[in-house]
Amino acid sequence: MKYVPYTTPEYFLGSLPFKCLDLSIVSTSVVAKNCRDYKISLGGNKSSPDRAAVEFYCLNHMMSILQKKFGRNELLPEWAHNTCLNFETMISDQVRRMFYYMLLICTRESRHLRRDNKGKKCLDEVIEKFGMPCKLFNDSLFNLGSEEAADKFMDNPPPTTLGQYVWSLEYIFRHGSFSSSFGGKPWAEIALTLAKFVSGQISLEVMIDTAYTLAHNNGPMFNKGMMYLNYTSKFIEILDIQRAGQIPNLVLSGEMMQSTANLKGLVQTFSEHVPGEFTDKVDYEQVQKLGAVGDYSMKIEKKKAKHAVPDDPGYKAVSQFAYWPGESTTVYKRVG
Repeated sequence: MKYVPYTTPEYFLGSLPFKCLDLSIVSTSVVAKNCRDYKISLGGNKSSPDRAAVEFYCLNHMMSILQKKFGRNELLPEWAHNTCLNFETMISDQVRRMFYYMLLICTRESRHLRRDNKGKKCLDEVIEKFGMPCKLFNDSLFNLGSEEAADKFMDNPPPTTLGQYVWSLEYIFRHGSFSSSFGGKPWAEIALTLAKFVSGQISLEVMIDTAYTLAHNNGPMFNKGMMYLNYTSKFIEILDIQRAGQIPNLVLSGEMMQSTANLKGLVQTFSEHVPGEFTDKVDYEQVQKLGAVGDYSMKIEKKKAKHAVPDDPGYKAVSQFAYWPGESTTVYKRVG
């Protein structure tokens, strides 16, 4: 058997976060019990989606740099190895919470399937494609409250496989009948990400990456009161900054409390060994230019005003001073 030293990129790229695991044939009864046990173990401890997203995207960014900087079988220095260990721990912590959260919120949202002709036709097709247990379980959720529906799955799941169940959820949302405020195509996309993960089509890393971008009919999916705190007004900004590849800059800037002291220290150490990759400021002009959802014109104007020099005939620009990689200011000289 080939031995791969655990201090090489090859070792980490072959580890769990990057694997696609086919969980399709796992019994829902096993998953439901594990879900209940995990929920109990949290003891009401809820994660901030803002903080978790910053942590994931920051470490994910640094891992991508390491993959370019080091050969797959090259021994990593301590600082790089430490980055990999932090990434692996973070994925392990986040994937369980994210998986069970998506499973439960999709389950309880599916109770809103209407029993009109379109809804009944959809359930008949569910029987044909995924089996009677999936249809009967959806029937059992009808008219239940949100917490009751989640409890129903954890305590009395449908006697089927996890693959059949999650794909039935995706089908119900995509082809069933819902009001404009519940279910429907946005929820089909949430269930699709879940189903792709369960069937081994995407890795743990990709599932988490995709999940932070998912939204239902009224905004990001992190507002269901289970396992996660509600997202804040900064959440969309975090995703916009991620699109521009500047989450490490955000962490170093200290703009948001989501960047913990430990994460900031990790990025600072990383920057010392890979200089020029990050700055301690977010370039909101670039964020806006790359298709941001939010409007950052006020931040951009504020930055321009801060660096603006009054139109004074007694001064002229003589040079540019680079005070940080990618950041510079104009040097003026008095004339006359």
